[in-house]
Amino acid sequence: RKFIIVCADSTGHGVPGALMSMLGVTLLNEQFRTFGIRQPGVILGHLRNKVKEILAQEGSVNDQKDGMDMAIAIIDQDKKELQFAGADRPLLLFRKNEPLAGEEDNPYLSLETDHYKLYVIKGDKQPIGVNWEETEFTNHVIKIREHDSLYLFTDGFVDQYGGEKRKKYKSRRLKKLLLSVQEEPMENQRKLI
Repeated sequence: RKFIIVCADSTGHGVPGALMSMLGVTLLNEQFRTFGIRQPGVILGHLRNKVKEILAQEGSVNDQKDGMDMAIAIIDQDKKELQFAGADRPLLLFRKNEPLAGEEDNPYLSLETDHYKLYVIKGDKQPIGVNWEETEFTNHVIKIREHDSLYLFTDGFVDQYGGEKRKKYKSRRLKKLLLSVQEEPMENQRKLI
């Protein structure tokens, strides 16, 4: 059994952003109906090509820079495997700090407490849409455990201004916040966040 999770954010605002969102949903549905479930990196590459084709983006300076940031995670419960690819978006994975015999150091490790480890799987620094230095999207494959917690999000949370000095929240603070609520059930985490 597989689950597909998509988190997307258009790079435009207002009407252009709404149209980009509708385009994204339509193209995703088309991808899954036509090609079935494939690697997330391949899906992002196909979406980029379709968006560029539909918006007639050729990479010139006069092109509209409309596009999307997107993260796709496919979870295979039978294999206990996660596939992930991101277009300017990461995936955060929290795991109980319980070393297993034969386990190697994970290159994605970002933060650690006595009880939890945070792994940050970065997406590629390119959007769904025109980009000056396009490369293939990286497809990450990670073994997951039963009590792992996964988080996908847009830049909306970390880009919020607030506090006494009206500073951006930033991803470092979000990581620490998420690390601090890991003992809570997901419903409580949502309320606390």
